[in-house]
Amino acid sequence: GLEKGGLARYGNGSGQMVRRDEGHHKKYSERVGRLADSEKWNDEVEEDGAALENGKDSEGEGSVSDDEQPKSLAGKKFKEPSKSAGKPGKLTPLEKQFVEIKDANPDTILFVECGYKFRFFGKDAEIASKVCRIWSHMDHNFVTASFPTVRLGHYIALMVNAGYKVGVVRQMETAALKRAGALAAGEATSSLFKRTLTEVYTRAAMIPDGVGTVAVKQDDLNLEPAASYSLCINETESSGGVRLAFVALDVSTGAVIFDVFEDGPMRENFESRLMMIEPVQVICKQSISTETKELISRNKSIRVESLDDDHFVTSADDLVETLSQFLVNASASSTLKSFIESVPAEIIPCVAATVRSLSDFKLEDSILISMICADSIASSGWQKFEKYRYLSFGTNAIYSLELFRNTNDNSAHGSLLSFLNKCQTRMGTRMLSNWIGNPLRNPRQISERLSAVEEIRDVLRSQDENCPLFKIFCKSGLNKLGDIERGFARIFYQKSAPSEFVAIMDDFRKVSSLFSEVKASNPAVLKSSLLKKLIVEAPELTDTMELLEHLNLDAALQNNYRHLFVTPDTWENTTGNPITESFLVSLQEMGVHETNIVQAEDELDEELERIRTVLKNKKIEWKKIQHEEFLVEVPQEKTAAVPKSWLRVSQTKALVRFRTEETSLILEKLNESRDLMKFSSIDTWRIFLKHFTAAAHLYRQIIHAVASVDGLGSLARVSLSSDYCKPTVLDDAPAGIYINEGRHPVAEAGLGPGRTFVPNSVCLGFKGLVRDGLDTDVFGTLEESQTQEHCKVITGPNMGGKSTMIRMTALLATMTQMGSYVPASSCVISPFDAIYCRIGATDSITTGLSTFMTELTETSTILRDATSRSLVILDELGRGTSTHDGTAVAHATLEYLLHETGCATLFVTHYLAIALHFNQLTNNIGAYYMDYLETESPEGTKQVVFLYKLTQGIAQRSYGLNVARLAGISEDIVERAQLVSHEMELLGRMDGDLKDKLTMLLKSTNGADAAQLVLKIQAKEARTSKL
Repeated sequence: GLEKGGLARYGNGSGQMVRRDEGHHKKYSERVGRLADSEKWNDEVEEDGAALENGKDSEGEGSVSDDEQPKSLAGKKFKEPSKSAGKPGKLTPLEKQFVEIKDANPDTILFVECGYKFRFFGKDAEIASKVCRIWSHMDHNFVTASFPTVRLGHYIALMVNAGYKVGVVRQMETAALKRAGALAAGEATSSLFKRTLTEVYTRAAMIPDGVGTVAVKQDDLNLEPAASYSLCINETESSGGVRLAFVALDVSTGAVIFDVFEDGPMRENFESRLMMIEPVQVICKQSISTETKELISRNKSIRVESLDDDHFVTSADDLVETLSQFLVNASASSTLKSFIESVPAEIIPCVAATVRSLSDFKLEDSILISMICADSIASSGWQKFEKYRYLSFGTNAIYSLELFRNTNDNSAHGSLLSFLNKCQTRMGTRMLSNWIGNPLRNPRQISERLSAVEEIRDVLRSQDENCPLFKIFCKSGLNKLGDIERGFARIFYQKSAPSEFVAIMDDFRKVSSLFSEVKASNPAVLKSSLLKKLIVEAPELTDTMELLEHLNLDAALQNNYRHLFVTPDTWENTTGNPITESFLVSLQEMGVHETNIVQAEDELDEELERIRTVLKNKKIEWKKIQHEEFLVEVPQEKTAAVPKSWLRVSQTKALVRFRTEETSLILEKLNESRDLMKFSSIDTWRIFLKHFTAAAHLYRQIIHAVASVDGLGSLARVSLSSDYCKPTVLDDAPAGIYINEGRHPVAEAGLGPGRTFVPNSVCLGFKGLVRDGLDTDVFGTLEESQTQEHCKVITGPNMGGKSTMIRMTALLATMTQMGSYVPASSCVISPFDAIYCRIGATDSITTGLSTFMTELTETSTILRDATSRSLVILDELGRGTSTHDGTAVAHATLEYLLHETGCATLFVTHYLAIALHFNQLTNNIGAYYMDYLETESPEGTKQVVFLYKLTQGIAQRSYGLNVARLAGISEDIVERAQLVSHEMELLGRMDGDLKDKLTMLLKSTNGADAAQLVLKIQAKEARTSKL
């Protein structure tokens, strides 16, 4: 049953991949004869034979099981695979071991360490062959594929980026330790090595284990600098629809975001949060609703992990019981209980499921540490996705404004983030991204950040190399730092190699030095209270930094675990720290192994002297050939003097290499001691790293300070651009924005040499703000009537710049509230609470929504959520249906926003009736259009010149036919469309009876007669209008 079940589940070689490979090989063999077979055989000899001579792996250790051992190569001939190779047979010990591990981890692609390579089996091999482009073939009962151990990180990255969950199964013993254990127990040596699943990776849990001889290097994974959140969602029914709660965790930084909110059937609120957080993984119940599941599945880059509903425990007591099993220190359970009691009840299931998921990766500490270091959620550093603390964005706003990705190819190029990102570190980039997604609402906080940017800007402009603050931002400052945030995360999880650890600690020293220099100078010189808080109040790391004195830096840089610690006898546990106590015990074990190694090496020295005496040659030295060491080389002509008891290991035409029986016994003891030292030293190193886990909150404070200072520096560099101004932030005023000669920041940056962006001025909102004392300082020469407009209806020709202008307004509001200078002559803002956009035309085929239905669904969300402090942008609402229905919907929507919501609104439309109607109302609304010139070419063709200037008034035409001509549509079609347009305009202005007669006449005449008739009617209308 096990064999049949295992083979059926994991594949038995009958898959398409195997048939394809065998077919290609057969064709190749027929074409070039036996050459293909001989080349393939030579490759196997080179790969398997040389590296596994005498059953040794690439490290000189026997670590290949019997079912993997190559047979004698002498006289062996290559055989074609038998026709029955694909049939299931008796499982080998290695295959049984794989099936057992796979049964426990069915959703994981397993990398199985086998000596000097990692192997895939069954379906895993077929998947890996396609994704990694490596050869797969039949071996015993399974399809298999392999790669060298040195490429582990590279192939993990390929599989994880393809969306798979990856597990690394490592050998937990060596041949020397296995033989020693068998001899001690009086048992025969087993052919199978003990293997265990040691690491699991997904895109949300990419913490590479850099410790050990077969380590995963950080550079091999090529991680994105952006945060990688794993979001756990839970939903319950409510009277208004559905109530959602989530916890999002970035294990690489320890950042946690949570929220509880109501949502509708379209899950608009959840969608906006997904766009803001951009999780790479979502954890949910198997019974999650269809609406939520479909929303998550739209983003193909999100990996979905469905857990049993039982893992989403709802009781606080049950959660404490679940989490307590992961605590090393039982005394922390009381703090954990206090923390959980402060957590909103709705997110308790999310916390439980998150910890359950993290336990598969052995990363549960990433969320537990913040829970046991604080007695409440308020002091834990967990960030609530607060709608009332930050400026929020509607679902479509993030996409339409291209905050993080452009709408063309969905890449970062051309987004606001790519434009503003002039950070020197990856931590700064992540912080800047967070600021863009969460602009501030509090006027005082916005002003504080603007003041900090202004101070850094002045320092950068001064180029004073003696200024301590300038040194932070120069090329030798933060620019030299690595990603200490993610680097410290690997220290936190005890997965940092010594060389990486030293580099990260050196970076922390550099930060301390840069900050200390500012502190040592006159801190009062800093004008910004925010900079003082970040730099002057940064914590010291004296206690943990003292531990570095016990490291041998040369050994650390070479990842030499055996000689990593210096003067271990002088270490004392003066504080009674249990981590230090465990560390000292492990150091003593290392000392025992070191003694055994030295003793064995001394014995080998004595054995060498005996060999010299036997061979009567004092110049003989130990030789190491490839991975065989402690050999004696004897010339061929002198082998007669060699005792018969000596073992012949290898030979050449000139030399024969021997090893004595006594040398073999001593070498076996030496290899055993070396292996014990290797495992013990790695364990000691991991315990050493735990010292820094206890101080994690201090290191994270410094990381936060570095990221924030770097983000401020990026905004300061942006402010140095031409014609950027510091916005004025009003407090206790109705929401509004005034932009004097503003420009679209990203569009302006994309203009080529010699081209300039046409600036525009916009005043929106404020609701009749009293301007006493503000005329010259804030609003300049702006007419008072314009400060009362909290709605603008904008018309104008197609491609005239309407969408660019309204996007510019929203982007400058975003930049201002995140604390950035803006491209304008001057800017005034009273902060908004949200920005909502309805721009563009899209449908949702997967959910059965038409373009118009999608348009109105998004509009419905805006009408429901917008407040009097919101900025709403509606672009061509009603385009997805007939003219009359579209006009009616647009009219009623604008009327509601104007009279009921009272928010600042930019309303772009081609419906002239709406502009004409609302232009007659009070000063609360104004009619504007994007200016243009209408000219006529020598051929008589009418052309439109766009001026891209916002002007008061109403545009009478949209000039869509001009866009058709620019798009390359045939001139014949454009001329015919122009004629039809004139006909429709005439029919629209006539009464019913005349309209019917003219329609019949037009149908009964040819095109030339119809054209003449239209011209006559137009001439008559012109004369009538003059009269």
